[in-house]
Amino acid sequence: MKKVLLILTVLGLYSCKEKLPEVNVNKKNTTYILREFYDPLQIVIVDSCEYFYTSEGHAIIFTHKGNCKNHK
Repeated sequence: MKKVLLILTVLGLYSCKEKLPEVNVNKKNTTYILREFYDPLQIVIVDSCEYFYTSEGHAIIFTHKGNCKNHK
């Protein structure tokens, strides 16, 4: 009985996993690490503007760097 419950739990958790969307922006890795986060910041390029991006758990940082090449 315990084996069946374990198998059903594992299958249930696996089926809840969402498929992540395909990445369609350019990004560069940096060595900058914020005190509250463990992963380094990434530079994401959207519409020729650069943004700092990182995520940890449910928190997301996405902030404009202020250096657009062709501001729209």
